[in-house]
Amino acid sequence: MYKVLICEDEALERQVLRYLLANSELPLEVAGEAANGQDAVKLSFSLLPDIVLMDIKMPSMDGLSAAKAIKDRNPVVEIVIITAYGKFSYSQQAIKYQVADYLLKPVQPEELFNTLKKIITRLEQRQAGPAGALESTSIKPGLLKEMINHLLLYNPEQGKLACRKIISEFLSQNRQFSRNLLASLAVKLLVLTTQILVNGGIAEEELAGVNNELAAAINSIGRPQELMLWGDQLVDKFIMIIKQIPHNDREIIELVKDLIHHNYSREYTLAQAASEVHLSPAYLSRIFKQKVRQSFTGYLTQHRLQQARQLLLHTERTIDEIAYSVGYSNNSYFTAVFKKNTGLTPSEYRLKGKNAQ
Repeated sequence: MYKVLICEDEALERQVLRYLLANSELPLEVAGEAANGQDAVKLSFSLLPDIVLMDIKMPSMDGLSAAKAIKDRNPVVEIVIITAYGKFSYSQQAIKYQVADYLLKPVQPEELFNTLKKIITRLEQRQAGPAGALESTSIKPGLLKEMINHLLLYNPEQGKLACRKIISEFLSQNRQFSRNLLASLAVKLLVLTTQILVNGGIAEEELAGVNNELAAAINSIGRPQELMLWGDQLVDKFIMIIKQIPHNDREIIELVKDLIHHNYSREYTLAQAASEVHLSPAYLSRIFKQKVRQSFTGYLTQHRLQQARQLLLHTERTIDEIAYSVGYSNNSYFTAVFKKNTGLTPSEYRLKGKNAQ
């Protein structure tokens, strides 16, 4: 059975669609209903429907915006727009968001069923598709690292989003996928995640139990939506295990460095970093200085100045713009810090660099 999500703000319209689907003799089941665009997006994330029937004019978020948000997270979901609005601009947007069909109200049962039959045929073809494409599909290291960082920071929601990005990237490259292909991606994701955690200092024995559990669950993956749910389990189970393992200081320092590299362009403090890695500021300050031979603030300052030097030499931005882009809201303070560390003001450094070229 394929899961359908009905998104319509009129209760009577939802009831009619539910009745039509129940009596269609098609392999469909209504998994959920939403009365506005925001709820539609939330339910699509939790229910992972195969098909979404979407109205356009709804409160909170319109149907086209909801369709885009749903497609961004799950590119293989089939969306059918059912609306009273036949504006060309609406249909243009619908095409842009790759909706399966655009039906005008009052929709005739035969018209709806014909559309759904075509979609079901596509879904069946995908599941029966070739199983040899995985070798040409790599998992992007950046996406995998993003997911691992969220695991180590005990951040399940962001971890699941990162995992779903990996799966969505794979699905977008493989329009046809068999059970074997989906299972192969799950195996690859499980193996790579385990390898990275082990290389980061977590003992392989600590992960053995959750590995066996997740590996056994791969056998039940038959559809993209089930792969997404399996990915959610991977994140939850690894975080549960990692929480029980004593802190690895070296691993934490690498995480904090990553946080600095991502947040240097705004105000960022030791307390904020400590909160994100679930440590006290005092403890983080101590181990950071021990391992890096530099204080947290010193490392942050050096990274900011390194970025500033690159911008001074390779862009035409003003000093004010550069100061702001590397985390300094006060130009005078930026100039003072820069001169203290380099012996030159930013303007002098830029001029010297240009003369040397």
